[in-house]
Amino acid sequence: MKTILIKEPQFYCYQDEKHFFDWLEGLKALKGMKRTPKGLALTVDFPIDDDSLADLIALLTRYRLDRATLKVFLNESNQKWFETSRAYWYRAVFKSDRTP
Repeated sequence: MKTILIKEPQFYCYQDEKHFFDWLEGLKALKGMKRTPKGLALTVDFPIDDDSLADLIALLTRYRLDRATLKVFLNESNQKWFETSRAYWYRAVFKSDRTP
């Protein structure tokens, strides 16, 4: 398992917050979540399954959160699709100046 820290997004209404957490809690790989002063600490299966990683990419994209933290999930089994330079998330995950 790995724990990543993501910033909690700004929510614009109750339903917005509910949809975010429903989506997050629906991830098969998510094993735990804790609110901290620095953001949400997500405990995730490692290696992560492809569907959960794809959903996590989409969720962080939708809520405009830093995707560079997802770089830790790169492994031999997902490298072909996850690290492809043509993917919409590639620059945000792999070319960020920020350290995950």
